[in-house]
Amino acid sequence: MKIEIFEPELIQRQGFNGFYRFFLSALIRYKGAKGTDAARPLPRLTQPREHESCWIRMDGRLVFFDMSDHVFFYDIEALKLCDVYFKANLNWPVTDRVLTKFEVTAHRSKIVPFMFFADQLDQYRCHRVWNAFWHGKRRAYDVCHVTGVYMNPVQEGSPSIFDDPTITVTPANYHFWIRYQTQC
Repeated sequence: MKIEIFEPELIQRQGFNGFYRFFLSALIRYKGAKGTDAARPLPRLTQPREHESCWIRMDGRLVFFDMSDHVFFYDIEALKLCDVYFKANLNWPVTDRVLTKFEVTAHRSKIVPFMFFADQLDQYRCHRVWNAFWHGKRRAYDVCHVTGVYMNPVQEGSPSIFDDPTITVTPANYHFWIRYQTQC
């Protein structure tokens, strides 16, 4: 398998983008990926806001990682160009509306859900918390998803925006319910 990483300098970035350091370093270490000097296939979106993303090429196929936590925000040109489009916080009803709006429904099959982990995840390999997820050589759990929220409609007794179409959808309640549905 040949893996090329566009923008190998992403490995050095800190903060939220520390995920790239973890993810791309793992591709290098375990799959023999190499950085390339070639320009990324498309420039990074900056309008209407910065769009966190990363391109790799696997065996000649372009793979795009969309790190935007906004379910309604897609890089449409990247979707048209790539072979696989990994989307963080994927929500199919919202995705279908976006694809219809931009008349790119033919590209829906390229989209795959994507959950990213904390950039410091590798620090837990020898930690007792990390070890609690393993029993001998067998995993005890497949995924551990911990997230913070600004509001908690479940605690307040409010129904999900996915269950009650009369509830006005806002970015805040959408962020909560996406996270809630993901963890359930």
